[in-house]
Amino acid sequence: MKKIKNVKNNKEYLWNGDKRYWGRHSPILFPFIGRVYNGKYRINKKEFHMIPHGFARDMEFSLIEQKENEIWFELKSDEKTFSVYPYEFLLKAGYRLENNNLIVMWNIENLSDVEMQFSIGGHPAFYLPKVKEDEKKRYFIQFDTKDCIKSTQITTLGLASNRIIEYPLTEHKLKIDDRLFDQDALVLEDYQVSEVTIIDPDGNPYISVNVNCPVLGLWAPKGKNVPFVCIEPWYGRCDEEYYTGELKDRKWENTINSHEIWKDGYSVKFFI
Repeated sequence: MKKIKNVKNNKEYLWNGDKRYWGRHSPILFPFIGRVYNGKYRINKKEFHMIPHGFARDMEFSLIEQKENEIWFELKSDEKTFSVYPYEFLLKAGYRLENNNLIVMWNIENLSDVEMQFSIGGHPAFYLPKVKEDEKKRYFIQFDTKDCIKSTQITTLGLASNRIIEYPLTEHKLKIDDRLFDQDALVLEDYQVSEVTIIDPDGNPYISVNVNCPVLGLWAPKGKNVPFVCIEPWYGRCDEEYYTGELKDRKWENTINSHEIWKDGYSVKFFI
């Protein structure tokens, strides 16, 4: 997904991929989210190498179905993926428009004769219009929880620490400022929220993301006046510091039995 645009007023909602800040738009993270310790993970004591966020975001999906308001793509395992991830799979990603809502759908089929472990997540970057000097500080993230959110602190190596940082909320809201992501992403575990809304400088809702995932990531690059923020539904998470256990025992890891299908996703509402 590279563009979300209101054709009536030309308003852009998805980040344009300007490499001065971040050269992506809305990658699919699969079959891993974040980093694995020392770049390695283990299945039945055999080690495999894996890049951050998995390989799917750098691969080309094939178009398999297109309707007026719905489109589907797929990515199928091959020899290249099998060398770093020893499962046969079929990943389908669908996008459906329903009025002012975008429904994002993921179907993962395990084509292997053994059970398959995986993580999957979205990484959509939502544009913050009119971000000039100090204007970013007038944007807020609103949560459907009352008092505070709790984030697992990420280390300088991109791994989960055992430290939890609490962020108090004011009327359900957290201010987006230039220091919010100085220590990498905010990682909200344990189904803390199910709805996240960006509030614009005029106090109006801009976009709202609805999720049913165990982990939610919030991220933007470090620096002043970064004109977007990522709201990331995650079914999985990076490794803990020094983790050397089996893939199946990683926190928030998912399992699909042989020749079965896993389905989930998220939705985005646009306030026009």
